[in-house]
Amino acid sequence: MSQKFIYKSIESSLTPESHADFLCLLKIPAIANALDMGGWIAGGLPRQLLLGLPLTEYFGGDSNVRAGDVDIFFASVDEANRAAAFEKDFQPSWGGFAIETQARFAHRALKVQFVNHPDKIYKSVENSLENFDFLNCMVGLTRDKLIVAEGWHEVESAKLLKICNATSPFLGSRINKYLTERGLENISADSQENLTAWLCRASNQDYNGVTQKHAAGLEYAVKKLEDLGHIKREDLLFFIGKYKEHIKESAYGETKVFDWALRRIGKSTSNNLMNV
Repeated sequence: MSQKFIYKSIESSLTPESHADFLCLLKIPAIANALDMGGWIAGGLPRQLLLGLPLTEYFGGDSNVRAGDVDIFFASVDEANRAAAFEKDFQPSWGGFAIETQARFAHRALKVQFVNHPDKIYKSVENSLENFDFLNCMVGLTRDKLIVAEGWHEVESAKLLKICNATSPFLGSRINKYLTERGLENISADSQENLTAWLCRASNQDYNGVTQKHAAGLEYAVKKLEDLGHIKREDLLFFIGKYKEHIKESAYGETKVFDWALRRIGKSTSNNLMNV
């Protein structure tokens, strides 16, 4: 295990308000049972608590912000399924990597997901966290302790997103979410290699075991990243011939179709027009 972690008690690590939110979360039977059976919460929700931010915001307090989920991990598929057996109404998640049920927190609807896909099962909290895409999300909560990656406080204090894993087709949309909805302002300099690797894979949809459904949002995510200024000029070369851009030159003029990457690179001349 290359990533190092820090272990803290929950009460000493959280603000009084966040600790109260955590205790309220434990009143939800699906969550309490899961933690009692050895599961752990990881990712965006523990990050929210450690930052001292209200869970009501995380669960969609602002209509312009996508609501976060409660993601619970287990050491085996059997453990996840046994924990789910205590509750009714668990259904397969949209992504297919978990089973999920609905609950409520302070009058807000929330989604509780038990991750039960064999590819997402890890023997320990630490193993699961070190496979997360962002260092910022390498935070885990058990019943009585908090586990956080070394370096977490530094990147969060600088409001930087640090990318550690580039294997997921969802990475682009998650980068956009954390930079526009989760309080971060830029991507860390040491994330560039992983970002370039992901852009290369995204241009070819090179993801083993991933369906077309999972890859459906790649074009939007890439274009949004470029709009936010996070794609280097040379990395746009991956997308030449991949995406189109429709430009209407006047209210009543004809619509021209350009190669999106060439236009963004700055070579939008007549030979950029794509045959459609």
